[in-house]
Amino acid sequence: MLDLDDQKFDCDIFISELSFPGGKNGVKLARKINDSVPSCNIIFYTNKIPDELDIYDARHVNCMLKGRHDARLVTLVDKLMDELHSDERKRFVKIRYDRNVNILDCRDIMYIRIEKRVTKYYTTRKTDKSDGVFYEYRPLSEIVEELPDNFVRCSAAAVVNRDYVRSYNHQVITMMDGETVKVGRRYGDVVIQV
Repeated sequence: MLDLDDQKFDCDIFISELSFPGGKNGVKLARKINDSVPSCNIIFYTNKIPDELDIYDARHVNCMLKGRHDARLVTLVDKLMDELHSDERKRFVKIRYDRNVNILDCRDIMYIRIEKRVTKYYTTRKTDKSDGVFYEYRPLSEIVEELPDNFVRCSAAAVVNRDYVRSYNHQVITMMDGETVKVGRRYGDVVIQV
């Protein structure tokens, strides 16, 4: 749990029991992982599903019973691993700011915007302690070269991740979090491809 609180948790597949000693449970843990690392695939692997738990309170890919679904667990993990290895969108960028280096999964980046000479990465990694925004001093032209194909440059000062676009027109793109990103005149044709 400390890794989750400190934004150091980095897991693509997480297999969890549902009941832990001391009243803790896997659903609470899964919700915390959902908030911190939305791209993590969670599998509940348990002896039994307690009546008091609603496993659908957290995003997960499957729930399996030990001893009855062991072969299915192996098959599912193999399938998820194949998907992860073939996912072109899974790339990482290193961000250096104020003597700190953060490594971001590109799938967590919603959009990147330059504001007052600072490049800001708006991500899904929001917590009670963090607003999910990361900073660095680097030009967008350099950053765009490191990003996968699902990122589109929409102005001289902004890049958006197509996976988080809610709606768009030739002047503005509305993101899933409700923020709007202006489209530059030169980039209007590119936005049509979103």
